[in-house]
Amino acid sequence: MYHLNDYARIAREYLALRGEKKLCEGRDSYDFAACSSWVRKHRMEEDYLRFEESMLGPRQARESAIHLDISKNQQFYSAVSDQELCDCEGCKNYRKRIRQCYPGLAAYMAQLGMDIEKPYEVSYLEPKNGRLVYAPCFYVAFGECDFAFQKKLDGTELCAALFNPNSGVKEEHTVLQLCWVELPYEEQ
Repeated sequence: MYHLNDYARIAREYLALRGEKKLCEGRDSYDFAACSSWVRKHRMEEDYLRFEESMLGPRQARESAIHLDISKNQQFYSAVSDQELCDCEGCKNYRKRIRQCYPGLAAYMAQLGMDIEKPYEVSYLEPKNGRLVYAPCFYVAFGECDFAFQKKLDGTELCAALFNPNSGVKEEHTVLQLCWVELPYEEQ
């Protein structure tokens, strides 16, 4: 199972190989982001992917690597009360509509012991044409997840979070994020 620090190490090695070591700041998420940005800017995605696979093996084998403690996730999510959740209109709209609009994703997350209606943090854009776009939406997950993990369902993607706000959870955990969610919204 590979985590962000493994991917950051690969990114630093790749940038050093390309003579761009100065981009790295010594913090895993920034190193990885700097490398990703540099690779896209120079249109070297395929070269970087080959380099990464030479170090970590085929990406397809890593993408499915998620091993969560389902019972611990269930305990965590059942302990989160409605009073602990944000009561702004955007967050209430999210909780009200997410399960019905993304049933496949809700079912998948339930298999992992997670409640799709209880993210610890969501960000959303201004309403437009009766819809709200949420990106990203963060969830706490107990267990391990390969940093390359991504599950595409219902037109969105659940993946390991690169940058995320502090969850406030003291125990070791992983943070997963939904990358792009669009929900109906009735302005109050």
